[in-house]
Amino acid sequence: MNKELNDTQKSRLYGITAIVCGIWFVQSLMKASKAGELFSVYNLIFYFCILFVTGYTALSAYQLWKKTKHVKVETERVADESGTQK
Repeated sequence: MNKELNDTQKSRLYGITAIVCGIWFVQSLMKASKAGELFSVYNLIFYFCILFVTGYTALSAYQLWKKTKHVKVETERVADESGTQK
């Protein structure tokens, strides 16, 4: 049984991960602000890490989405060409 994700599924998973990480970042900022620890060293390290993960997953989602969109358009074009030749 093949349980590997295709590019469309990977793109969606990366996108959802980026959105959730972004929400987590905002929630962490709000919580730290209320506690008065917005600029503590540990929080700054955490902010950097969560922003890095958010950026990486968003970029990966975009790249895979663009790739699958291009493949889908190419597949439709080939199908149209083969359909008109018959």
